[in-house]
This record gives sequence, structure tokens and C-alpha cells, in this order.
Amino acid sequence: MTVQDTLRRWGSPEWRREASTWIQGAAASDCRTLTGQMRTLHVRFWSVVIEVPTDRGRLWFKECAPGQGFEPALLSILAELEPDHFVRPVAVDAASGRVLLPDLGTNLRGRGDEEWGLVVAALARLQQRLSTQHDPLASAGLPAMSAGDAAEYVDVLAQRLANLPASHAQHLTVEAATRVLSRLDDVAEWSERLAASPIASTFQHNDASPANTFGRPGTEPRWIDVGDAFWSHPFAVLQVPIAMTTGTWPWGPDWSDPRAQVIAEGYLQQWRDHADLASLRDLLEPARRMAILHRCESWRRLLDDAGELADDPSHPILRDHLVAATGERRP
Repeated sequence: MTVQDTLRRWGSPEWRREASTWIQGAAASDCRTLTGQMRTLHVRFWSVVIEVPTDRGRLWFKECAPGQGFEPALLSILAELEPDHFVRPVAVDAASGRVLLPDLGTNLRGRGDEEWGLVVAALARLQQRLSTQHDPLASAGLPAMSAGDAAEYVDVLAQRLANLPASHAQHLTVEAATRVLSRLDDVAEWSERLAASPIASTFQHNDASPANTFGRPGTEPRWIDVGDAFWSHPFAVLQVPIAMTTGTWPWGPDWSDPRAQVIAEGYLQQWRDHADLASLRDLLEPARRMAILHRCESWRRLLDDAGELADDPSHPILRDHLVAATGERRP
């Protein structure tokens, strides 16, 4: 199913009726009664989200695009493994990529650097516990993208984009492809530093943004939206929350920024039994680049249909991610 097919389906009256029936049945099975009209929050090429008012609080319905269809099953497993950090879904239909979630309250937009340092510290501890849970997470559909695969990933995708027609929105020009491919040795160097580090691969949320993080001061943070996640080097998880809180999204953060340093320090302190702080800090920049490749692959799996990339300039441009990950802050 192409991106446009998915969007047309979500916009159809037939899908709306069918989804409404599923939502009402799922709410009833949890002893909830709808108390008002359901409201569509967004319809984007990666998901459709609907707000559902009930007599026991709001629910949130989400149906994922095929490229992220594993998310409901993954959320269920994470809620079993880490109930303090992931809420148990009210209902899941893994085959359809659907999930119904309870409301988590107010997210962490606008919180200060010190509080975010505590949040990422909790995220580090979560990752350490989940490092032993590869099999259940993989069985739920969590993709893997190890640091050691970075150079090959860049090589293969750059050549694929270069071979697209020049008119294609995702086309990589000869000049840009030459520039990206000339940096493969550099990519291999920084990715091998990550792979050789004493930090084991684990759950990498890949979108632990302020909008997706919930919790009051003094409580354990909770996360939603795991459709971008990977099994990979954990330090890549810092790129989204720190870049967004320091205003350097999508290619940041700048590790010389004092705000970025304050937040990152809270995270790195949790790994001090693995290596000294100086060695851990040396992994931040390679991890930032790895995170950009994770985002690139997340977009690719959404835009790729049976080997054909969607040709739409309004979609994320994969070549920008390759250029940024291989050395340039701004493509």
C-alpha cells in the first residue's frame, strides 16, 4: 500500500465508520462509555490519531502506517516489561496497527534543563534494564540498526537515491552522492567507535521528545510513540530530546552548548560504571550522527512501498539526512 493509498483510506467514510466501531467496542470491553464526539487530532502519512472522550477519562486511538505497524505490539511488550515508563494499552489490534491508549496528562514541553537532565537519567536506567530484553522486543517487531552497519547503510542508500530519476523528490545528485560516498571512511571510523564501546545495544526510543514524554516533577517519566524506535546504541536517544529543548532540531545538538551539556551530563552519569566520563562524552557526537541515520531509516520505511520511494517533495528528504550524518550540520 502506497503512502497516498493509506491517506485516502484514512480519509474515507468507510474507514471512519469501521474505526469508530472498533473504538467503541474496545472502550466497552474496558467498561468505558463514550461521552461525546470523537475528534481527529491529525492525519499524517505515518499515523492517524483520534481523541476519544469517555466517562473514565480521555482515550487516544492511533492507527499506524504499514512502515510503523509494529508500534502497538511493541507498546504492549514495553508496558509489560516497564510499567512505570509505558502505560498499558486499553486495546491493541496488531494486525491492523491499531492501539487505544489512556490519557497520560500533560507532556514535558517547556520544562527546564535540570528537569530534562533527570528525565534522560531515567531513560538511561530504562535502557540498561532493557538491554537484556532483546528477544521479546524483537518478537514485537522492534527493528535493529547497529552502529557497525552505518557505513554500509549510507553506501547502499546513497547509491539507491543517486539512481533515481533526476526529477524524483528523493534524487541525490552526482555531486552530492560523490560528497557523501567520499566520507564513508569517516562514517566507518565514528560508527566503529560506537560499536567498540563498552555500551551494549538496547532499546533506542528515537523520538523521546518533549511532546512524547509525560510526568510530574518527582515522578518517573512515561513515553509514548515508539514507532521510530530501534535496537541500537543507546546514546543515540539523546539527539531528539536535547536538540528539541535547545532549539537545534533536526541536526543538533551542538555539544558545546551549555544547555546540551547539562542535560547530557544527567544521562552520562548513569553509565559511569561502564567507562569514565571523558570516554562517554567522546561518544556523544558519533551517537548524534547515528541518530540522524536512525531518523533517515525511520522515514525510509514509511516512504518505501515494495521498493518504490514515494515521490513527493513535501515528505522528508532522505538525502538531507545522509548529508547531515556524514559531516555537515546543515544539508
